[in-house]
Amino acid sequence: EYGVLHSWDWRAPVRPSAQSADVSLRGLTVTRSGLSLSDMDAGVFLDKTAARARIADMTAAGWPELAARLPVTGLAAELARQSEWAGVQGDAIVLRVAVKTLAESESRIRLQTVLCEHFGQGIRLDVEVGVTGDATAHAVAQAERAARQQAAEEAVAADPFVQALVADFGGQVVAGSIRHVDSPAAA
Repeated sequence: EYGVLHSWDWRAPVRPSAQSADVSLRGLTVTRSGLSLSDMDAGVFLDKTAARARIADMTAAGWPELAARLPVTGLAAELARQSEWAGVQGDAIVLRVAVKTLAESESRIRLQTVLCEHFGQGIRLDVEVGVTGDATAHAVAQAERAARQQAAEEAVAADPFVQALVADFGGQVVAGSIRHVDSPAAA
């Protein structure tokens, strides 16, 4: 993560309120710097992390989480949630979807706009049609729901009251009758 960078020249007066714009440093090694002024002596101090994401840091593993929280609705949201990150080619983000109509919809333009805003740069969004797997926000959400459902069924089966009802009265838990309910704080 890169952040707001303060740099000073020991010959010039220090202006603590002066801050530079967002910067990226590549191929530069700076030692004895960081978030603690008392522990550093390199003349570079990061006082907070940057909020802007970088396309170069985006991975297929990180796409489902980003796709789920992008501020889009309707078909643009479905395009984001049903797509896999296929990579970056030049100035283009490449996503893969299994449904052709999502790839060809006008919602691609809305998603492209939101991704430009998220990454803070102009990008082109290319959407290809192909087989998707577990790396979509939709697939991740389904897996999480299935895990919560499994946990709920196991909790009911292990519950002493339920076990007593089954043992004492010959009861049984009806298959498919258990539903996981999200707590109000999680909803």
